[in-house]
Amino acid sequence: PGSGVFKTRPKWLMAAELVETARLYARDVADVRPEWIEALAGHLVSRSYLEPHWEARSGQVAAFENVSLYGLLLTARRKVNFGPIDPVLAREIFLRDGLVRQGVRTRGAFLAHNRRLIAEIETLEAKTRRRDVLVDEEALYAFYDQRVSAEIYSTASFERWREKVEREQPRLLFMSRDDLMQRSAQEVTADDFPARFQVQGMALPLEYHFEPGHAFDGVTAVVPLAALNQLTPAPFDWLVPGLRQEKAAALIRALPKALRRHFVPAPDFAKAVLQAAMPAEGSLQEAMRRELKRMTGIEVPIDAWDLVELPAHLVMHFRVVDDKGRTVASGSDLPALQGELSERAAEELGQASVDGWERADVRRWDFGELPESVELKLRGVTIRAYPALLDASDHVQLKLLDAPAEAQAATKAGVRCLFLLEQAQQVKYLRRNLPKLDLMCLHFRNVAGCDTLRDDLLAAAVDRAFMADGVVPRTEAEFRRRLDAGRGELADIVNAVCDRASEVLSLYHEVRKRLRSPAALAQMESLSDVREQLDHLIYPGFISATPSERFAHLPRYLQAVLRRLQKLDADPGRDRALLRDIRPHWERWLQRAEQHRQKHIDDAALADFRWLLEEFRVSLFAQELRTAVPVSDKRLRQQWEQVI
Repeated sequence: PGSGVFKTRPKWLMAAELVETARLYARDVADVRPEWIEALAGHLVSRSYLEPHWEARSGQVAAFENVSLYGLLLTARRKVNFGPIDPVLAREIFLRDGLVRQGVRTRGAFLAHNRRLIAEIETLEAKTRRRDVLVDEEALYAFYDQRVSAEIYSTASFERWREKVEREQPRLLFMSRDDLMQRSAQEVTADDFPARFQVQGMALPLEYHFEPGHAFDGVTAVVPLAALNQLTPAPFDWLVPGLRQEKAAALIRALPKALRRHFVPAPDFAKAVLQAAMPAEGSLQEAMRRELKRMTGIEVPIDAWDLVELPAHLVMHFRVVDDKGRTVASGSDLPALQGELSERAAEELGQASVDGWERADVRRWDFGELPESVELKLRGVTIRAYPALLDASDHVQLKLLDAPAEAQAATKAGVRCLFLLEQAQQVKYLRRNLPKLDLMCLHFRNVAGCDTLRDDLLAAAVDRAFMADGVVPRTEAEFRRRLDAGRGELADIVNAVCDRASEVLSLYHEVRKRLRSPAALAQMESLSDVREQLDHLIYPGFISATPSERFAHLPRYLQAVLRRLQKLDADPGRDRALLRDIRPHWERWLQRAEQHRQKHIDDAALADFRWLLEEFRVSLFAQELRTAVPVSDKRLRQQWEQVI
């Protein structure tokens, strides 16, 4: 207590002696700092080292040093260069973390070469979905251990040694495939696991990832944003050839037991399906339904796999990137990505530089040839854009669209507009003097307005006069040739279209009048069927939308409806009995047409089936009108066999 440092209470103090009476006393004391002790009594202190590790920035192995004297800790966790302290252990850490794990900063080309080779073999593993191709870290360590000098434990010493040794052995540190592969991966070929996915004239880069349970386990297609709207799901449903059979077998196993038992063993049926089907034939599921039915006679419902959740590696994933390569969105649902990014994708395509396209005010064909597609290069991917003529009423616009079907439909309307503009005076006269228009508008008023009907009549007449074969001209010469050939016939065709449309709408009006009459309860089911039939025959735009060869039969179909309604009043029971024959086919068509719409399937066989149904109605309810083609329940079933 009498000491001069009693009140200052230093952290450390030194005493000449300790005296113990009733209490313990330290005599002749002074404060002391730990760093003084280490500097003056270095021969007496003890040193220990913790957590040696590689530091890429300094290029050396570092550790934390503890310094103590007689058990008193003088310095804790001071970072020091560990190389001179333990050269052997420091060298091992340098080899493992600096070279094997590629943490060293070197000017040597060997490390980038080895990194690329390892990445290639890791991709092979992702493709084979196995972890036994690339050697482990111990093999990589042994490779460097055999070649790097025993005195090397830092970047500086390594660089000096490397530059010297590479003068005589420039590829000493370059690994080969034999150095890195535990076994061959002969089953992985460029055909089975391609680097790019060929679709719609594009070659999309593919990324392979092997991590079961991860959302993007499997194959990912890298899609430039500008190309997104052009893609359809069907080609991607086939995945890559190396995973195709596994997916087909998984789909078979996912079927309900009542269906699945017809396709056992699943791998054999999957193999047989893929030998007979080609990716160009719609989606994999469509091909499987078709081939399984051909092989066994058993029909798999079109929605059998709609709710099936396959493992992630059996579904194609998508990573959408912008023009700078940045990820915009990713996922496995292509339609959902397109719905989310549709406008941005169209803007991205519109910003791409393609000289000679995109004109705002076109009133005559003065733009040369209109190709079906042009090529753009974005992010290393050649994508297609589709030139289209957009109808703007008094002119057309030349634009690039990202969907071929949309461009084709728009161009047909745009070319039709150009035909109308080339004959402005004649069209103006025809528009004002369409025969029987007032009466037709009266009959059509419950469907749409008179302007809609007038435009539809002219559109149908122009199509029949200048594009009767359904082919849209794409050169100025062809456009002029068709214009000259059809100009003199346009008025007659307009009259013919109006005559037939007037007949159709007059009959439609008669049917509607009959439907407004009071009806007995026994007639309700039949009348509901008639209304549904009418909705699919007469609708806004039906004149130009109905193929001309089918349009010619509309009066007979409507006459058959009138005959049916007359007979219905006399014998509702007979009509209900006949309804049992047509209704299953009709409901099957309605369901399949909606499924095709949702799945973007264009099936000519289904269209033929639809019109065959109208002929079947004539045969059931108005045989006296006769059918255009032979038709029966059996023929309908045979036609259904051709439907996707």
